[in-house]
Amino acid sequence: GHVIARIDESRMPADHPAIRGRAQLREWLATFPPVSSFEQPIEAIDGHGDVAMARATFTVVLAGTNPPVERTGKAMCSLHRSEGGWLITSVCWNFDDPGIPPPRAA
Repeated sequence: GHVIARIDESRMPADHPAIRGRAQLREWLATFPPVSSFEQPIEAIDGHGDVAMARATFTVVLAGTNPPVERTGKAMCSLHRSEGGWLITSVCWNFDDPGIPPPRAA
């Protein structure tokens, strides 16, 4: 099956207050540098019944910098199974090093 985010999903991006819900997520994404490439292999999933945790790594290429910047990082996400499939309820992530440029001003 596929995974989608709940409408009240929480995100905990690196160096930023928690983001709750789709409206705040859209606002935050509007400040993020353009992304030209993103890969996020899942390393492990563990769960019981209708709840699960996933651990992943990621590689992102930010195109809004000159030259483009490639960064790696890691993430944890919690999921809940519903009738429609698995839903992401929260995501926490950060980069492997502090070299990421700050988000551009809105």
